Amino acid sequence: MIETARTVNPRVEIIVRTHSEEEAALLEKENAGTVFFGEHELARSMILHVLERYTAGTVDRR
Repeated sequence: MIETARTVNPRVEIIVRTHSEEEAALLEKENAGTVFFGEHELARSMILHVLERYTAGTVDRR
């Protein structure tokens, strides 16, 4: 699907969600686009939530 999308529109932004670290690594290696691994994103959000609560919201969410 990614190949087809890039053929139709070479400037298309590809965003992919994966369920495993192995798949995420493979997609990143193949330059499939921006890859989000669900478990990492959940953990990141939880960490940011805790940091924001204890730093009065001064954490940069980038």
